[in-house]
Amino acid sequence: MLAQIVSTLLNKEDDFEVVCQSGERTDLKTLVEHTRTDVVILGSRGREAPAAVTELLLEHPRLKLFIITPNGRDAFRVELKPQSVPIKEISSRRLVDEIRAALGPARPDNFAEGTP
Repeated sequence: MLAQIVSTLLNKEDDFEVVCQSGERTDLKTLVEHTRTDVVILGSRGREAPAAVTELLLEHPRLKLFIITPNGRDAFRVELKPQSVPIKEISSRRLVDEIRAALGPARPDNFAEGTP
């Protein structure tokens, strides 16, 4: 359900495009390499980022990850900096604004998202 909500939200934006969705985290590395995405959005089972996230960021240092907590109200932006930025009381508009802020002046061509 979270994936559909995020996909609908991002597809409403003129400068964003959701290029794929996956229910399996094991597909993330392949999907990122295949789509050359700028952003990955994950649902989480807790506050800790999965170990695969670190490997993904090391292999794709410009990648931005947004991990949405199980309650769907908070998220974390994870980058190679290394840095995790808490985003309290996430809303659809706030998520879009945070993605834009993370990417800076460069606009993404596509997105990938995954679910827990």
